[in-house]
Amino acid sequence: YKVQISVMVLVVSLATILPAQLIVFEPVSATVTASSREYISSSSDRPGRARYEFAYDYTYGNQPYTSKRYTYSHRDRSVAVCNYRVGQTITAYVDVNNPAYAVINRQVSGFIYAIAAIGSLMLLHCGLDVWMDRSETPPPWLSSLYRRLGMLIGLMVVGGGLGGCIYTVVTVATQSCANPGYCASSKSSA
Repeated sequence: YKVQISVMVLVVSLATILPAQLIVFEPVSATVTASSREYISSSSDRPGRARYEFAYDYTYGNQPYTSKRYTYSHRDRSVAVCNYRVGQTITAYVDVNNPAYAVINRQVSGFIYAIAAIGSLMLLHCGLDVWMDRSETPPPWLSSLYRRLGMLIGLMVVGGGLGGCIYTVVTVATQSCANPGYCASSKSSA
């Protein structure tokens, strides 16, 4: 099961990293058509959650398109809603080979690179596991490396989780929102 988890972690992270590195993007002018936050309450005894809607229109090759994608991962719509207002002109980056695919922010989060590193180290740890199982008497340096790598992976997972939580809290607390309608639950479309 460790190999499957390692491979899954690597595949998920690389699915975000590779488009940023391999796709050729061209900047185009775009207009924000939706930028809103709506609170959804599921029941009276549980807190509600926010749903963010963000969309923009752009033209590429004389063809009109609409995208809801802010980053590669599709997860940062709250940032987009905070920073952009309906009717605002922004720069979108269009995949020249697939013009229906566009993003606003082309940067991949450092968190995704950390996930890829953890997945790689986990896969290496699995390889060492197989090597140690096949050796009748593994060399002491191999046992030491195996133990230390396991501890490093554990520290990275725990530290990364705590660091991610702290980063999110600090970012939300210090985020200055350019969108005056952000705090209202208004929905606008052009």
